[in-house]
Amino acid sequence: MDRKNLSAQNASAVKQLCISPNFDWNEKPMYDGRMDSMKTVTAVFGGGAIGGMMAAAASSGDRREIFAALLKENGISAEEITRATAAKMLNQQGPFNGKVATSGCDYTFTVRKGSDGISPIYGFINSYGVVLSGTARITDSSGQVIWERYKFVTPLTDNVERHKEEEFFKNPELLRKAYEQAAGMVVGDWISSM
Repeated sequence: MDRKNLSAQNASAVKQLCISPNFDWNEKPMYDGRMDSMKTVTAVFGGGAIGGMMAAAASSGDRREIFAALLKENGISAEEITRATAAKMLNQQGPFNGKVATSGCDYTFTVRKGSDGISPIYGFINSYGVVLSGTARITDSSGQVIWERYKFVTPLTDNVERHKEEEFFKNPELLRKAYEQAAGMVVGDWISSM
């Protein structure tokens, strides 16, 4: 489906909206980069120490494992960032302004098919940005979908923060900031479509 408009009747029926604690999110982030071995990862860090999860992932040669380990070691979760951003923005703007609660809700906001990662702008340029996408939906207590919309951000999206691949690895806070920016853009698009 991925697209269902919110009727005025459904919007006005919502007394309290809870943000689901369980988004349907990808297990591993997408990663289309060059970090695919212990050699390339340690080269980025100048031969210095890297975290245990990163070292184990680097020895596997699985690019997605390496990127997932980087996120995990630094406490970065695109799903959690998106959830927190949605709770804050939904409670401050749009038809559910002031209606976001943590319990006793008659409606629930969730995301399904959530996906994230980083990718180069073009394959030949060392300029990377985050990818963030998902289908947000609001359901009533019976599970009926009253609104649903798919939105995404890619490295080609205007104004998205971009860095060299190795900068994201050397300074993971740049990743956190990029995910926060992307989540704000995606959630803002969801709200504007309500």
